[in-house]
Amino acid sequence: AIPARRLPVYTGASLEVVDLHDRQTLVPGSTFRGPAVVVQEDTTFAIPPGTQARVDRHLNLLLTFAE
Repeated sequence: AIPARRLPVYTGASLEVVDLHDRQTLVPGSTFRGPAVVVQEDTTFAIPPGTQARVDRHLNLLLTFAE
């Protein structure tokens, strides 16, 4: 997935520049890896570092967390 832009985010340990994804632009098969931020009309959420995100055919965002 191509991020809408990058933005600085305080992660609790430091300030990092992370990808910002617009949920409306994510299509089935889109993938990206955290750290990232996803925004949509009614919510904003963070994808932790090392987490793989994938959009399924129903537009669900499936997360696989790093161990």
